Amino acid sequence: MNIGKNRLNYADLNRFLKYWIQSEIDMFNKYIHIEMEEDIPEDVLFNGILRKADSYQQQRNKPVLSIWYEEQTLKLTAWSPDKRWRNVDGETGSFQGEYDALRAVERRMELEQTLKENYDDEKILNEIRELNEQLEQLQEELNFTIAECI
Repeated sequence: MNIGKNRLNYADLNRFLKYWIQSEIDMFNKYIHIEMEEDIPEDVLFNGILRKADSYQQQRNKPVLSIWYEEQTLKLTAWSPDKRWRNVDGETGSFQGEYDALRAVERRMELEQTLKENYDDEKILNEIRELNEQLEQLQEELNFTIAECI
């Protein structure tokens, strides 16, 4: 789908992104392109967007959401973690590693919250350490960086 030129302001786009992220169903099959007249300030566009809190209960077939901006076009895509795709060089890939990393980050955040209530629980601390090691390995293997906001 291509929305093309429009009169959506940044607040409208922010609301749309929040709706898309929180939707329990896949809203489109392939992608949405939204043409912009000027560059988008990321802090405004992504204001209040962190991650879906109940991501374990989603009914989406494509839970990996990708948002990027190039050539004055905001591009949104959704992927199944195990779906294979081919890049311009003919190499195949999937988002399974990134999906696993996001799930690990989500689990770690849950454990850190539990740890605040159960200070110094060795079992929780060990699981957090294991998740951190898993995340480091995924970042190294797949050549990406996990940036977290506090």
